[in-house]
Amino acid sequence: MASIAAGTTNLTAPGGLAVVAGGDEGPACAVAADQNGVFLGWRAARHGHEVVALDPGGRTLWAHHHGPGRSGVVALAAADGVVYVLGGNEGSGEHGESVYKLDAQTGAPIPWEGRTELELKMDSLWPADAQTKPQRAGAIAARNGRVYLTFLEDQFIASIDAVTGEYVITLTAPFPTQLALSITPMVDSEDPSKRKVIDFGICAIAKHGLAYFVMEHDPAWVMMSTTRWLRNDEEIAALTLRGDTMKSDQVTIYTALGGTHQQIQLRSADSAENFTLPVGAHGGRPPEGAWQADAFRDIRSLAVDAAGQLWVAEGDEKFGRFTVWQTEGNSATLAREIFGPISGEDFALDAPDGTQVIAGGFRWKIDPANHTATCLETAVPSSPPNSSPTDEYRDAHGLLLWSPRMLPDDRLSREGWQVVRLQNGQIIAAQRGAGVHLFSLPGLEKSVVLATGEVELKGN
Repeated sequence: MASIAAGTTNLTAPGGLAVVAGGDEGPACAVAADQNGVFLGWRAARHGHEVVALDPGGRTLWAHHHGPGRSGVVALAAADGVVYVLGGNEGSGEHGESVYKLDAQTGAPIPWEGRTELELKMDSLWPADAQTKPQRAGAIAARNGRVYLTFLEDQFIASIDAVTGEYVITLTAPFPTQLALSITPMVDSEDPSKRKVIDFGICAIAKHGLAYFVMEHDPAWVMMSTTRWLRNDEEIAALTLRGDTMKSDQVTIYTALGGTHQQIQLRSADSAENFTLPVGAHGGRPPEGAWQADAFRDIRSLAVDAAGQLWVAEGDEKFGRFTVWQTEGNSATLAREIFGPISGEDFALDAPDGTQVIAGGFRWKIDPANHTATCLETAVPSSPPNSSPTDEYRDAHGLLLWSPRMLPDDRLSREGWQVVRLQNGQIIAAQRGAGVHLFSLPGLEKSVVLATGEVELKGN
């Protein structure tokens, strides 16, 4: 288990690749935000970091790998200076069997009060005589000292204390999936001095329903609940909220739809059956052909940062990305794409000058001077990948490339490295395998930190 300060990474304009120290064995899957930062989650990491914190402008703040070995993220929540990670034990990272906490400012682990373990295991929530003991939660949300976990098949939501992890109350709901809580806390309007803590939340239920609820903390009970239904073909894949919950007509619900829609739609909380603004091309990004940056495929998670920007996580088993959108006014504008790491099982240099590569099933155009890459189209390698059988590589120009580290189980010999000197004397280096970490090195006597380690080029 380790958290590191990841330095600064200025993310690029649309079409540019920003290499962040993300998960090296799984795609993008989760995003959360608070008043200071945005937190990106990857499904699995072994040497990379499955949680990376950025500020709204794109500067990397810190990165965290839970480990040891392979671990990952199912979902993220952020509130009250804490990042809550719904993850898994060593293995696939897809189980949702435990929750742990990180300091939102530093990435340092935070213990649960009164517990020796950093992880709150799902099976610790249930009494010994409970008839059912669900082991895997599917989504997480947090606000005002409470953490909410959804259990899809068991059809309920568990509310737990955010400090101790103690069980507070059960909320029943038909097939609950993702859950979003208010940005602005509510208080007792009749006697503000008492400051009753009240949560306003919305949960996606039964694929295309939005269940609203208002819940008081002490005593813990649901004061009000109602449900609004979208059309049957509008299947909700993710959601988040923005606005002042004391004025319901100013609350915006962001709903990501799957199925034939593959689009995000903004809705008023008072009229959720209709949407006011679409984000992304309807129908989504086609599985083949030219890259469409403004179209989605397989949306997993949404968050709105302190600057009002919409962050979107999308990803399947082989490819994923995060995008940042401006949704002010009557239009939505793509501000930034963040890729990486990308599966490199099919990695190959695919142009005589070395500026085009195949990775993750796509062709990329590399700009070595600016350390960016632009996704061009769906593609397959025109030639089989090359590999280096050792941890150093010497090319015809007398340059020596050291790998970041000798990887376990001899994976290095299978993954290897490739080095190409461009016509202008610049160098491109890449490792292929479970994550492409690289893409350009501007010259000799340079050392750059990539996603999983350090690469050094030296002249003879």
